[in-house]
Amino acid sequence: AFIPHKDDNPKVEVRNDTGIGRGGYAISPIEAGETIATFAVEPYRAETACSLPLQMVDHAIQVSPNEFIHGRKGLAELCNHSCSPNAGIRNLTQIFAARRIEAGEQICWDYRCSENSDWVLYECKCGSSDCEGVVRKFNSLTDTKKMEYLKKGLVSEWIVKNLNDDFLRSIV
Repeated sequence: AFIPHKDDNPKVEVRNDTGIGRGGYAISPIEAGETIATFAVEPYRAETACSLPLQMVDHAIQVSPNEFIHGRKGLAELCNHSCSPNAGIRNLTQIFAARRIEAGEQICWDYRCSENSDWVLYECKCGSSDCEGVVRKFNSLTDTKKMEYLKKGLVSEWIVKNLNDDFLRSIV
């Protein structure tokens, strides 16, 4: 069941999506920078994403090498992945609009912008022309895609903090 959280953006509603399940959709325009949802449950420590309790494995966000936060049936948990996202991650747990999102658009972020563990989505169903088919960790992205996401500010701070300084200088 969907349980609204206090930080969920009122401009988003949960709808069923054929083929994917449920997702968050804008019901009115959402401006770039607006917070959409927040993963807001106590942190959970684990060696890897796949060693989390089963109910968390596909519904938690990674916030450090061994720390994860569960979405606990809120909007954050229901925002789907896309290889061409319109949202990103900031402040470790906030999903925010990376650009203006029009009414009717599904809210999607690239899970690789927070994930750098062993979790894998073997069959991506995002439908994007840029779809890579399989969703792995941030380090699995090409340098070009990493730079694109970093320049747009879509990547969680914990991943940015752990990037090689030479790589970070190359995107400036």
